[in-house]
Amino acid sequence: KKKKVEKIDVRLGAKPISKIRGINMLKLEDEMLETNRAIVKMQNVSFISWKKYNNNKYEVFITVKNQSDQITQMLTDDELLDLKKYYAECAKKNSVISERPDSELLRVNQKISIEDGILIDSHRCVVDLALVEFITIKENYYTGEYIIKLHFQNKEVRLYLGNYDEVESIIGIWTQYR
Repeated sequence: KKKKVEKIDVRLGAKPISKIRGINMLKLEDEMLETNRAIVKMQNVSFISWKKYNNNKYEVFITVKNQSDQITQMLTDDELLDLKKYYAECAKKNSVISERPDSELLRVNQKISIEDGILIDSHRCVVDLALVEFITIKENYYTGEYIIKLHFQNKEVRLYLGNYDEVESIIGIWTQYR
């Protein structure tokens, strides 16, 4: 029996792709990302965020530069891990800065780490700090915690930090990549 193939309209100006109904697709090669819904060059991805859906599934949001829209895809734990690694590799290759300073793995806190200008919040997102345009900081005076927002052209990523030393470490590294 042949499986039914359907054409899908794709947002963000990518070309339509074919998919086989019922198969979750994630293809990472040649610095391209292909999902059930879209094809995009990795150099056009601002950041990737996710939220847990159920046992080992995540709803992943791929934010594209200069777009107000996102590509949404359901991924397993392993697929999300592969996507995070691939994003970091491509971000280093296609950096908007001429040379990235060498950096050791910096553990900001239990959830957030930065290596070679790639910030990974293990629960929420992965971000190339070279693409961040500016950062805003807000202190919660009741708890002493900080919320920093990493701003892109039309999107932002929020990070929740426990103290001002964590804020300073992120800003210090970000300034090396601007």
